[in-house]
Amino acid sequence: MHRVLKALLVLFVISLSGAFQSARGSAPADYDGDGKADVGVFRAGS
Repeated sequence: MHRVLKALLVLFVISLSGAFQSARGSAPADYDGDGKADVGVFRAGS
């Protein structure tokens, strides 16, 4: 049961990061604006 919940959580996080990417309109997810891709990692403070 825990495995199912963990899989759902992972899918939820992936869809959230995908929503961030489409909101920014950039194929490589560059959250902190330094020109380098921060794929899968939300590093706004770096």
